[in-house]
Amino acid sequence: MHEHQLLEFELRGAFQKPIEVIRSATIVAAELFQMSEDLGEIKVGALADIISVDGNPLDDLGVLQSPDTFLKLIMKAGRIYKEDC
Repeated sequence: MHEHQLLEFELRGAFQKPIEVIRSATIVAAELFQMSEDLGEIKVGALADIISVDGNPLDDLGVLQSPDTFLKLIMKAGRIYKEDC
C-alpha cells in the first residue's frame, strides 16, 4: 500500500470501527467505481488481490498500517508476489 493509504487507515480508525475502515477500502470502493461485481469480494470470477497479515485487523488496524512488520502474503490476480509465512 502507498503511504497515504496507510495514513488514511490511521485517520479513519480514530473515528470508525476497523470493519468499517476495511469495508470502505474494499467493498465500498468497488461500489464507487461501479465494479462491485468484479471487485471488493473474494469469489470465483472476481478480480481478487489478496493480502495476509500477521494479526487480526479487526482487533488492531495497526497490522494494516505497518506492512514491513505484519504483511506476510501479497497475491494479485492469482499470482504470489510476496510470501513470508
